Amino acid sequence: MDAKDNIIQANNLCCNYSVDEAEIKGILVDKLLIPRVGITSIIGVSGSGKSTLLSLLSGARRPTQLQKNSRLEFIEETDGATLDLLRDNFLARGRIGFVFQEPHLIKRISARSNAETAGRFLGGANYNENINKLSSEFLLEEVIDQRADTLSGGQAQRVAVIRALSINPDVLVCDEPTSSLDEKMGLDLMSHIYKWAHENQKCVLLVTHNMAHAAEFSDYLIRTENGKLIIGEDGHPIDLRGQTPEDKLKFIKTTFYPMITTVHRKVQQAA
Repeated sequence: MDAKDNIIQANNLCCNYSVDEAEIKGILVDKLLIPRVGITSIIGVSGSGKSTLLSLLSGARRPTQLQKNSRLEFIEETDGATLDLLRDNFLARGRIGFVFQEPHLIKRISARSNAETAGRFLGGANYNENINKLSSEFLLEEVIDQRADTLSGGQAQRVAVIRALSINPDVLVCDEPTSSLDEKMGLDLMSHIYKWAHENQKCVLLVTHNMAHAAEFSDYLIRTENGKLIIGEDGHPIDLRGQTPEDKLKFIKTTFYPMITTVHRKVQQAA
């Protein structure tokens, strides 16, 4: 890949956190390059560092250890110029949209007003026009002006997604966005996100426990294991493009499920 084909570059970063005064390993990044276009999924068992990596790459969490050659950069598409997110993690403000496990809507106002909050806060241009367009794309036209507390769970989560997309971000950060939805609603939401990413040539960073979703929608794959990244030797995620969902699922199972067995065996031995 050319340098401009990547949107985020991270080198020599360590992010730990503390629980009950004991330091717990979070994530260690030697070299990681995130492709500019497509869905990069992050998979791994609970506690392996998936969400820590996601928050680190998006600038939501600061590294706890830095070296001379530590880097976390947002790469501009036009000229390849970089924004140093270690110096100022707000430099990419408005370039990154966030979707979480729960929609976190304000119940007493309309779905549209909820969707407008990101644009109002960030001062984005044309966010109202974007909301109208996204409401159509995400099949929310009939409910967008209803109060948020009248929406179904799937509708509420789609409102949360168009709130994030209304600012036209370069990167959509999704932390288990379908975990509160049933399988049908989850597939529907991921289909919309996949379509948005590819039609608009955008990047999605997705943390998911759902292996079927990872197989169906991933263009690239990162596996976290004990705080380390399993990726390609050149620092890029594993490239799954061109493979069928069936082949991707087979690949994921051969790399992911043995890890679960190993962890389970260690737990049994410790007991």
